[in-house]
Amino acid sequence: MTVETTSTYAGPYTTDGAAVAFPFGFKALSLGEVRVEIGGQVVDPSLYGVTLAAQGGAVTFYAPPPAGRTLYVVSDPTFKQGIAFSNQSAFLPNSHNEANDRGAIRDQVLAEGLGRAIQLPLGESAPVLPPAAERAGGNKIIAPDPLTGAITVLDGSAFKGNPGGNTMAIGLFAIAATLLIPLGTDLVQTSGYSKNGVGKARYVADPTVTTNTRSTFVSANGRGFRLGEVAVDVTMLGALGDNVQDDRPPIQAAIDFKELQGGGEVWFPDGTFKVSLTNRPDMFQLFALTQPGGISLVGQGRTRSIIRLQDDDPIAGAGAAIRIIATPPGNHNGLGCYTLGVDGNLPNQPKLANSPGNGGNIVYGLFEGIPNNVVIDNCASYNAYGQGIQVAGYADYDAINGAYPNVAVNVRITNNDVYRCSFIGIQVAHFKSLHVVLNKVALTGDNAIDLYGFNNNFAAPGITSGRGTIMLNQVDRAGGAGVFPETVSDLDVSYNQLEGCINGVQANCIAGTMQGVKVSNNTATNCQNGFAHTGAHTTRWVGNKARGFTYGGFVLGTVSGEASYASYDGFEFKPSSHLIPLVVVPDGVIGANFNDPGICHFIVQADTANPTPRVLWFFSTTATLFGTRKPIFGSGTEDTPNARLRNAVVDGRFEYSNPLLVFADNASAVAALGPGREYKRDPDGPKYETF
Repeated sequence: MTVETTSTYAGPYTTDGAAVAFPFGFKALSLGEVRVEIGGQVVDPSLYGVTLAAQGGAVTFYAPPPAGRTLYVVSDPTFKQGIAFSNQSAFLPNSHNEANDRGAIRDQVLAEGLGRAIQLPLGESAPVLPPAAERAGGNKIIAPDPLTGAITVLDGSAFKGNPGGNTMAIGLFAIAATLLIPLGTDLVQTSGYSKNGVGKARYVADPTVTTNTRSTFVSANGRGFRLGEVAVDVTMLGALGDNVQDDRPPIQAAIDFKELQGGGEVWFPDGTFKVSLTNRPDMFQLFALTQPGGISLVGQGRTRSIIRLQDDDPIAGAGAAIRIIATPPGNHNGLGCYTLGVDGNLPNQPKLANSPGNGGNIVYGLFEGIPNNVVIDNCASYNAYGQGIQVAGYADYDAINGAYPNVAVNVRITNNDVYRCSFIGIQVAHFKSLHVVLNKVALTGDNAIDLYGFNNNFAAPGITSGRGTIMLNQVDRAGGAGVFPETVSDLDVSYNQLEGCINGVQANCIAGTMQGVKVSNNTATNCQNGFAHTGAHTTRWVGNKARGFTYGGFVLGTVSGEASYASYDGFEFKPSSHLIPLVVVPDGVIGANFNDPGICHFIVQADTANPTPRVLWFFSTTATLFGTRKPIFGSGTEDTPNARLRNAVVDGRFEYSNPLLVFADNASAVAALGPGREYKRDPDGPKYETF
């Protein structure tokens, strides 16, 4: 015997009041394994007979069924196993065939039933229902989440209002207050906020609601309802994302609603959400939105969900400091911004023209609030008036405990695109524990990535900013430095790609000195200066590459700064021209301990289009070398009055043991090296001395 068909039912047949026979093609193994349904109801088997063939059969009614009904003949196999074999009994093919056929028929019936069941896609799982005792009374709701679509079990015990679980569809939220909602209806569903399909949400009865807001309403017969969604979408509070309506009020209402719930995520669907600027007495700057601690703003993608400042905002006066997203006063723990675009729209703010700006697009802390546990990930920030992203703690010093208690702690800025900012791309000030990783920053008016602190007490714990990683970022065309660590401690600046900047990486001090900063394996391409050390102590420079620089490969010292207690190892230089100096001391002071720990290893790459670089060092008329020992470039153990560059390698095979030093004039050379030297004139300009 075989099962030659996969059908599990015959029909639908439409009864005509005369026909009594209805054939079927599926295989049945007994008369009792066939059933008939009319209008969705199982027919009593005593009203018809069944005849079976090898494959299929027929059902014959003893009297014609009523006309105009839908009839199905359905396979209904038994799920009992009645075949038993004993040891050493005869092999009976009919018994084995019947067992196999019955298994195939049952599989077909099960598969057909599952095919009509509601199923979740692969990779998704259904929620586990609570016990029946907990489901009793209608205190659980099973429904798709309005944002994610996932099947969710909602806790109805939190809903206030009359029990009963009745639900009413009321159309738009905008007309909810004009409707009569009967007693016993404790859940209403809107079709949108002010536009059908945009901002659909559920509202639960709450007798404490007495006013109409963006998240509550009072019906025409006096019943109060409040927004009952766990996942809050800004369109539920009235945002449209059409770049026409001012969405600032509804977005702020969504943030405030989640804050009252204890925090969580505020979602942005696809769209461009136009916002306006506002102010309030307790905040220093103009702003569009305030984001308190515990709130995360989440979009659908950095190019899909965009907050955009409106064109020519009327209160964005010349010189005004503005922020698109800002923290209000207070301590803020747990701030997040994910997969969201923020457009400061600076080109369309004529009253802000010709000013570098302050504030910026995403600003946590600074003038108001102390931010901790901050994550800004996979966002885009552009056209900012000021900074693209800024996180700043306070630098108020606790003299009793010897610490800065209000710095920003645990800040992570990762995978963001930041570009076209009037001032700085990413700035973090007064911090402990920082990760700025895998960001792309371009076209900034000043530094691309700026790490700021100060150390008036020189030694820890006096430094306000420390313990951070600045790694694997890409910078393109910064108006200042690509990465600018300033008066910070214990910072690792590594593996960044920097192009078209004034300085690729510039280590600097503004108030006090730095400690424990490592700058390694960065590549600066087509910058004015590859790297600059303009006033910073205890800094290690290892394995950095400068290519195509137009002024100097490495600049040491400024008028107000010095480079001391530092080491320089494994640099690679490839200037834009053989006349460009590799190392420049423009105006500043090279300290007495310049060579401690005393490693200076520079590699010079030859340019195939130019001769071998000739100018290795250039000292300006105001450069000063002081102390008992002159700067030594080599092992750090030599004691010689000569500034010497050791291990300078061209193409990895030629060592400069007597490099060329270039001075602006004889006086500066004598001041640097002492009298009694022979100075020769360089036909291309400055004088030089060779050893």
